[in-house]
Amino acid sequence: MTPAASPLRPALQPPEAATQQAWRQLERRLRLLHGFGLLVYSVTTPALAEALKARLSEHLRRQGRRLIVIGSSHPERFAELSLKALFGVPQPADAGACWLEVHRGAGLAPWDAERRELLLRLNERRSILEAERHVPLILLLPAGGAAEMAHLAPDLWHVRLQSVELAAMEQAVRSDGVDRTVAQTFWVPTPETEAEVEAALSYWLDQWRVNFNGFSAHELQFDHPQIWSLSLWDGRRAADVCLQHGRLEQARMVAEDVLTLARLRVHADGRLPLTQRLRDVSVALDMLGRVVEISGDLRGAEKAYLESLEISRELVKKQRAGPQVLRDVSVSLDNVGRVAAAQGAWGVAEAAYKESLQIRRELAEQQVGMPDVLRDVSVALDNVGQVALVRGDVHEAQEAYQESLAMRRKLVATLGKTTQTLRDLSVSLSHVGEIAQTQGDWQGANAACQEGLQLSRELMERLGATPLALRDLFVSLNHAGVVAQSQGDWHGAEMGYREGLDISRQLVGKLGGHPQALRDLLVALNNVGEAAQALGDSLAAEDAYRQSLAISQQLVEKTAESPEALDDQAYALMRLATLRQPVDAERLSEAATIYASLARQCPQVAAYADQLALIQDLLDTRKNALPDPCPDDSK
Repeated sequence: MTPAASPLRPALQPPEAATQQAWRQLERRLRLLHGFGLLVYSVTTPALAEALKARLSEHLRRQGRRLIVIGSSHPERFAELSLKALFGVPQPADAGACWLEVHRGAGLAPWDAERRELLLRLNERRSILEAERHVPLILLLPAGGAAEMAHLAPDLWHVRLQSVELAAMEQAVRSDGVDRTVAQTFWVPTPETEAEVEAALSYWLDQWRVNFNGFSAHELQFDHPQIWSLSLWDGRRAADVCLQHGRLEQARMVAEDVLTLARLRVHADGRLPLTQRLRDVSVALDMLGRVVEISGDLRGAEKAYLESLEISRELVKKQRAGPQVLRDVSVSLDNVGRVAAAQGAWGVAEAAYKESLQIRRELAEQQVGMPDVLRDVSVALDNVGQVALVRGDVHEAQEAYQESLAMRRKLVATLGKTTQTLRDLSVSLSHVGEIAQTQGDWQGANAACQEGLQLSRELMERLGATPLALRDLFVSLNHAGVVAQSQGDWHGAEMGYREGLDISRQLVGKLGGHPQALRDLLVALNNVGEAAQALGDSLAAEDAYRQSLAISQQLVEKTAESPEALDDQAYALMRLATLRQPVDAERLSEAATIYASLARQCPQVAAYADQLALIQDLLDTRKNALPDPCPDDSK
């Protein structure tokens, strides 16, 4: 059973502001949902719940959908009638969400008894609820009702996507006639804690053991009587939270079990339509691909993503090509493109990213003004811009990045300064700053980098030292250092680089041998080494480069000799070889061999051939100089 999250308390708000914030949070959550999801609200201020219901109803009405409200003004047979409304009546075709009011009559014996009965029955039918309801379920509890629900309905409580308390400031009057504010606020749930990781993982393993009596996933058959007893959502959540906390082996184990179970259900007697069972396989493949990609197994990730893409394309043929089906195709294309890029197959990456962008533009035309659709387009533009920059087409990259930046500024204006909108904006600013650097526009590059750095520090204050917030700050510091370095301010660059090195070491401490964390540390060491070399401290530079080379050799093994890891290894060899006179010809020759192989493997990447030519020139002339370093960085 997942323990209830300890809520954070933002500044006190009047009812109107609390309503607005509550609506924004609910609307953002609904945009990410494409099917069933349980949202739990504890109601401290009933007027706020009514205002939120009115907002939601109007929002759905404008989309041609309606809010299904289940509630009663008296307790008699409330549990029975609510269950009949949920399970005994087909879901209307135009249903957009279900609003279940269980918060009335708190403290009154008849209401309390009916509420307990309803929660118990819903807990028993959780799997049916997930399978048969295809819209979000918003469950309203009385103040303090979350603890009761966690006790009476642990399975149902476990699958909630969100648990929030609805409250606003209330005005009261002291005996001396002076207004005072009662400390009641709109609470926001905290991020996943380590305890919740353990709870999610333990729940999945316990359910597997109880239902399959010790059988492993590979020993199961599709006709096992308990094949439908587990919720795939539980497995995906367990894998996801393990992944977020760097527990890669456990994440992979759970992801493989979920995929095996999803494949078996395709051949079992269907409680779900075949199209849904196939989509479950596709989603499970995406999850497994994500786990093995982060672990450094790019070929394993590519295999999973390609199969998921094939299923998504098949579902487009089987079903009416609605928004969700098309978006699944675009997500699979993004995954395929990302892994292709990591392996140096830039032609494959470009084709996948451009097809994904085309799909997302079509969806944006169908769903005008939907913020999540707009964000999808901006992400696709970033991907296309990345490929264009690698190919050397700075103009195309600039157009893509500028359009993405404009969309993200619009999302900040529309949705407010949320964690997601601010982080997206900081990513776009990094991209735009990179283009400005490429064009020698140092004023524009500095403006973009400084704005991005300010956003990253603001996010760090909001989120604390989470891996995501730390890495965003690291990247922003890296970009700012490059700008300072390119203008000859090596002391300013060194300050930023050393702060970035401290952050990258924190990330390795939190995530262990995570390939991305190791590569960030490698980049930070190169940055510090280049600054030390420019400032005349060759001993510090040599120490940084040696550490960088050792890490690059680890990454070459972890990523099965990916082009990025090989490039990092060759770069470290070059820096060490040219640090002193005379140059180290043996190390330079080793770097030349690596770049020659990369140039053959990735002919679209001109930088590899350029580096090879530079090394050959150094070997011929025994020069002890390299161009001004430009540290690699990636959001």
